[in-house]
Amino acid sequence: MRGRVTAALIAATAAACLMSAPVYAAPGDSTNTDTDEETGTIIPTVSRTGWSGGSSSGLRCTWTKVPELTGVETDGAAQPGQATGDGVVFQEGPNGREFLYFRSACSNGRPDSYVWVPNVSAADVRNAAFDQLKRQLPDPTTNISPDPAGGGYVNFGLWLAVDDPGPVSATAAVGPVWVTITAAYSTSTWNMGTGNPFDCDGLGTPIVDADTDEEGPCGFTYDKPSAPRFTGAGLAYKASVTGTWTITWVDYTGAAGGLDALQRITPFDYRVREIQTVGVADQ
Repeated sequence: MRGRVTAALIAATAAACLMSAPVYAAPGDSTNTDTDEETGTIIPTVSRTGWSGGSSSGLRCTWTKVPELTGVETDGAAQPGQATGDGVVFQEGPNGREFLYFRSACSNGRPDSYVWVPNVSAADVRNAAFDQLKRQLPDPTTNISPDPAGGGYVNFGLWLAVDDPGPVSATAAVGPVWVTITAAYSTSTWNMGTGNPFDCDGLGTPIVDADTDEEGPCGFTYDKPSAPRFTGAGLAYKASVTGTWTITWVDYTGAAGGLDALQRITPFDYRVREIQTVGVADQ
């Protein structure tokens, strides 16, 4: 039951608070996270710049577990609590056991404070970050020549690509426990409405030669017009591109790994015309 309560707490608070993703922190208690003033909350973040090697406006605080109650005050009043065998102070909160931390040296200048932080695992926090990432992952934006708005012609090669969405990352944190999950676009699967889907590595290839009638390195050539007898219905092929994202994670301890890939799909119609030639006898 406690596991369900913890998961519900993480899911509820993850949807409520947003900030910027933390830059990587070495293992230890110093990291970029945030809580409210009195209780631990999870702070999910979505960033298109990724968590590593870029700028961050995330809040950087140092979190230190409190070994004893002497002189401890939160919200102007001394707090009840117990010391564990290793001298760490805890209390039984509404969502299970909470540990007392001293939050200090925050990069945004917020005052030092004692904070009760729920006892959660990195796996709990990772699940919350993954859920947030799934909600934010964009559908592929097509970059096709000729453009679907105008359509193409029989035996005229297409160049197929999608716009670069950049990496997408999500961070979730409870006190000093944080996990950042990053998605990187890896593969495009094209279905041009003819029943033979195919993959292109990465984003595909935008057109580089507007004068060519050959298909691109990631390309396709229709050999039949989009007449109903070839499309099955309507005057356009029902096409789509499915983007596959590779998912990796890193947490506050420096541990890292991968998760199952995620996919997003963009459907589109593609109309194909046939150029008719007329022969004229010599006069």
